[in-house]
Amino acid sequence: MLASGLASGREMPPAAVEGILVNEGGKRFDPQVVVAACGVLEHLEAQRGAQRPAERSLRTAGLAPGMVLARDLTDGAGRLLLSVDFVLTDGVIRQLRDYEAAERCVLAIAVRP
Repeated sequence: MLASGLASGREMPPAAVEGILVNEGGKRFDPQVVVAACGVLEHLEAQRGAQRPAERSLRTAGLAPGMVLARDLTDGAGRLLLSVDFVLTDGVIRQLRDYEAAERCVLAIAVRP
């Protein structure tokens, strides 16, 4: 994996990779390549779905109060924004949308109902 332009030996879950791609789309990565790569990642996640059938990756527009984070939510630099098992509220969803607007990024958020 590449991290900050350097190869890293650690494996990242597909949702984390997707988050980095989406956050860096149009900056470091061509947007069309990001869309294609996210499609591949979604396909890989679908294949692994038997292990985590209820987990799905959503953008903030698809979030609803009561949804639970299936994974830690981090920003493009790996800083923790919200922890796994956090229950989303209207206020937090609004803050996430405000964060996206302020940071000019798109978050990929792994949730379970």
